[in-house]
Amino acid sequence: MTKNVLARTGLYALVALIAAGIAIIGLKLNGIAPFGPHTILRMDMNQQYVSYFSYLKRNFGDWQHFLYSNNMTLGGNMFGLMTYYLMSPFNIIIFMFPYSQLPIALAWIAVAKNAAASVSMLVLVRYFIRRYQLQVGVPLQILLAISWGFSGWMLHFSMDLMWQDTVILLPLVVLGVERYIEHTRWAFYAVMLGLSLIINYYIGYMVALFLVHYFILRMVIEWRIHNWTFKRIMLKLGYFGAISLVTVGLAWVVIWPTLKTLQGVKGTHPYHFNFNNSWVLDRLFNNFFNMTYTKYSWNASAPMIYTGVIVMGLLLAFLCAKQIPGVIRAATAGILLLLIAESYFDGTNAAWHGFNEPIGFLQRWSFVFSFLFILIALFVLGMMRLSKVATRRVFLVTVLIGVMVAFRQLRIFGKMGDYGSNQFTSLTFTYNVGAMIAAALALTLYFSFPKWRRVTGLLVAVIGLSDLAVATVWSYGHQQPYFNMARYSTEVRHTNAAVAWIQKHDSSDFYRMELNYQRSRSDPMEFGFNGLTHFSSSQPRAIDYLMQEMGYLHSSPWTSYNGGSTRAADDFFGIRYLVEGPSGVTNRGSKLVTQGLKKLKTLNGYTIYENPAAQHMGVVAPDKTTRKPSWSTYLYMANAYNISYVYRDITGIKGLYLNRGGVKETERNLKSRTVAFTIPGGGMNHPLYLQLVTDSLYTLLPESDPDIDVYVDGRRVTTDGTENENAVIPLGAFPVNQTLKVQLKVHDFTMVEKKKAHKKITHLPKYNVNVGYGEVFKAVQKKMATQPVAMHRLTTTHWDGSVTAAAAHQSLIMTLPYDTGWQVTVDGKPVKAHKYLEMMKINLNSAGKHHVDLVYDFPQLRQGLKVSLAAGVGLIILLIVQAFTVWGWRIRNRRLERVAAANAPLFDPHHFDYR
Repeated sequence: MTKNVLARTGLYALVALIAAGIAIIGLKLNGIAPFGPHTILRMDMNQQYVSYFSYLKRNFGDWQHFLYSNNMTLGGNMFGLMTYYLMSPFNIIIFMFPYSQLPIALAWIAVAKNAAASVSMLVLVRYFIRRYQLQVGVPLQILLAISWGFSGWMLHFSMDLMWQDTVILLPLVVLGVERYIEHTRWAFYAVMLGLSLIINYYIGYMVALFLVHYFILRMVIEWRIHNWTFKRIMLKLGYFGAISLVTVGLAWVVIWPTLKTLQGVKGTHPYHFNFNNSWVLDRLFNNFFNMTYTKYSWNASAPMIYTGVIVMGLLLAFLCAKQIPGVIRAATAGILLLLIAESYFDGTNAAWHGFNEPIGFLQRWSFVFSFLFILIALFVLGMMRLSKVATRRVFLVTVLIGVMVAFRQLRIFGKMGDYGSNQFTSLTFTYNVGAMIAAALALTLYFSFPKWRRVTGLLVAVIGLSDLAVATVWSYGHQQPYFNMARYSTEVRHTNAAVAWIQKHDSSDFYRMELNYQRSRSDPMEFGFNGLTHFSSSQPRAIDYLMQEMGYLHSSPWTSYNGGSTRAADDFFGIRYLVEGPSGVTNRGSKLVTQGLKKLKTLNGYTIYENPAAQHMGVVAPDKTTRKPSWSTYLYMANAYNISYVYRDITGIKGLYLNRGGVKETERNLKSRTVAFTIPGGGMNHPLYLQLVTDSLYTLLPESDPDIDVYVDGRRVTTDGTENENAVIPLGAFPVNQTLKVQLKVHDFTMVEKKKAHKKITHLPKYNVNVGYGEVFKAVQKKMATQPVAMHRLTTTHWDGSVTAAAAHQSLIMTLPYDTGWQVTVDGKPVKAHKYLEMMKINLNSAGKHHVDLVYDFPQLRQGLKVSLAAGVGLIILLIVQAFTVWGWRIRNRRLERVAAANAPLFDPHHFDYR
């Protein structure tokens, strides 16, 4: 027995090593750190996830930072972000690396998850082999396990690490289902399903939907093989449903608060069922083959179903495996067709995604296809017995069909290259035809010569593993551009040094700062400061729109600072410090934004500026003029006028920003893609601002690349976009007698994407120029100073301080997002907070000095806990039912077995059913 345990352990270790080796080969051949100059960071992994991992590493151990965070735009509930992105146990790896090396930690996490997925599938494969006495050798067991770890879904979603854990657990969840069906032992199933929901409720929900389909298929199998009656099936189904509901209830303490936190972003559009198609058949056919992914495949519509040439080659053979009852083959095919239909129609596909249309990564639940494909391949390898002639015919037909489909795909997609969401080049065609022929020959030998299966099985496994390695190398090599490792390490180390210097220089309880560049779209979380930049599914859209209305950069639709807005907006939201990166730093904003700020320090080429006029946390304003709850009151998208109106509401002073007169356009040349104009200087107290109007300049969108360079007097000051990113761009202040020459140069993406001849620039950008009046702003600041605000942050969930109202019927406007979780008291009495432009508004009914206290309470957490406690009672009831039925049944059967054995020595102990 000890030897068997060691052998099994050794097999699992071998699978983990092979999987890790394939993943490392993919990283090494594509030059991804620690094996090359690139990081694994691209798209969302670079723009979001690495920042969250940095936040986790920085704040681990302080639970309040995971309930509410000021490192999001203005601040916000952190619980949903934590539970959606950061619950993976593999995240422990990030604590082994410094901040500047986190991409290497993420690369090792990716390797570990490929290995873990392979091991979990091996557990299920070996269970089925034991239960059904399948004759499948060790090499093929390894191949099937690795096919899960490197399935099309795992490779395609390799940047979305937070989704992979639940997919890793799926074989173990199904193992729990099998144990329940066979023995009515449901504890393992409940634990695995509960972990799936807690680690990532989103993919866990998809797993739960898949279990409904799988359980129906299993009941058909039990009816056909073991003659289960309709009554027994319904009892089994009802008990299974009760166990599942109790498990969901136990996890509700995590699920419910997460759902409520994400409600402001996900699920904002009402669900409407429709029969529109979410993909076309041509796209689906592409995904039956290797080497079809491109850097735009993240937005491909068809499900990612490729699971290796061996597994895909056995699908047709499944229909010919007469040893598997026809009813079971038909039921399996029916479930697959049902899943394909649910993927095809928008209405059902949206239901799989939580009744909300996904943005990018359009088939996030397509891992269920690869899972079923692997199980089909397992039973074909273990049960199919054909004559040599029949075997040759089956795999000859498989190859002929594959070649014909591949040739068709070549004709359709051969000219698209890397610029389509799928491709099928001559290289793709040649490789797949060769791989299919090699696989068909190996499988023919495997089924034709049973005595040689140790050798032929090894040959099949080598071909299959080699194909999966090719898929891995190809997938890592055809992603969106990777962020450079040396650049990442340098920017992180130097930015962390600048932030640390500020924190040492200013030890006050709260202030905001920002960067005049953008390492990621969540820089405050990455570097541990309170800022205005954030990009995640837990960021309320209303706050993003508010910041965009105030002139900050907006991007589909998340907010970025990246060069600021107007000086008045920076002052209002309390940007006390600004770090400007050196030339060449990532996504550098306008170089003129620091004009007029106080220079404090330069570290490693990163210059720190101070804005002494920045507000601390809020202002006191008349209640009557601050009753606009939403940002939609203001209609000038990203215009300087909007912050001018805010100050008008607060102080009654108008005219902070106006249109600049005297702007003359001198050139608008579509051929050279250039717009030029002149602006008369307004004086050093009258700064100028440029806004490019949101617009599409192309017949086809160029994704999210920057598309316009802005030059002032021949010097490039920033790069801005009009497709989906635009903001108020500071141009600086200039003497009255100076005329600025501004030039806009549009990038020509038609030169980059040569194969898209239909893509062209249709027109040139429109623009506005505004001027600010420093004397008006001084008057605004003077009036606000008459009603001082001294609020102090004790913790991330507790504010306390004093506010002075010069008259009755005033309100404290805090630059915190309105959130019903804040419990407010004024002079010891509870008061209800209100909204002013999505910010916190606290009424002060009388004049004088008031004591204000805010404590953040998350009632949804308590609500979820109550449901989980109720589910605990349900669990006790289930255990009682288990004791009186299943366990009692087993005890009774064992007693009858002993009596029968005593009376009849030839008694067969396997006669009694312990299920």
